[in-house]
Amino acid sequence: MNRLFTLLLIVFSTSLFLVADLPAQTPKEATSKEKAPWFFKVGAEIPMEDLEIRNLDGEEGTLEHLRGQITVLTFHSMTCPYMVKGYAGEKKLMAMRKMFEDEVAIVALNPNRTEHVDAKPKGVDKKGNPIPPYSKLRTHIKKSKLTFPVLIDFENVLADRFKATATPHCYVIDQEGILRYAGAIDDDPAGRKKAEDRTDYVLEAVSAILAGTPVEIASTKAYGCSIKRVPKKVKKQAPELQFREGSCCDRAAKKGDVCGHPCCKKSAKEGEVCTKCN
Repeated sequence: MNRLFTLLLIVFSTSLFLVADLPAQTPKEATSKEKAPWFFKVGAEIPMEDLEIRNLDGEEGTLEHLRGQITVLTFHSMTCPYMVKGYAGEKKLMAMRKMFEDEVAIVALNPNRTEHVDAKPKGVDKKGNPIPPYSKLRTHIKKSKLTFPVLIDFENVLADRFKATATPHCYVIDQEGILRYAGAIDDDPAGRKKAEDRTDYVLEAVSAILAGTPVEIASTKAYGCSIKRVPKKVKKQAPELQFREGSCCDRAAKKGDVCGHPCCKKSAKEGEVCTKCN
């Protein structure tokens, strides 16, 4: 019995020595991508640095520069009457832009594939100048004298993540990057209510955040025109390109997909072959 007790004591002491000798394990800090849900819900932290967009020159970027300030994101269309007619979405957004000035960032995201057909125009205009990308949208912005930027949600990636259904579908993000409101711009789709009878959801959400009070109405059902999305089968379709046999792009293409490496995905969006992998 004593021998057994002595043996157990030796094993226990050795275990303590080995554990004490191990370095302390520091838990790995989760990245913003790991913290963020794929679909954004009210109350979630929005990783602004991961929201990829394009400007009207076709240059890719993110919305990281908006972190730290109240932001109103609105999914936009240049043809939807709920955006462009009468006292519709664009005019309401411009009114808020004038009211809040630099206190609030107002950004429109255009996700409609039907409005991106001139993303890569060819040729020159009557004066011999090269036709710029998104020339129709540029003309609309100039004609409507919009006072907020319109960016491109290419292949409606952000519309999918925010679960946007219509134009305008609006989202209010606070200074900490928390989504505080999602839904309609107001409760007046027809634009016939007097100001005192209308509930301006976005305006009230922004005002509450500025005042440091809770947003009373955090979500509503959006109204407007449906977003013209890229069909899923088109998104997944591998481009008609020639890849090096056995490369990651070639293996993905044989499965009817696009390679998931960032450099390959970027090239595929441009209709080109990734030169790093082929």
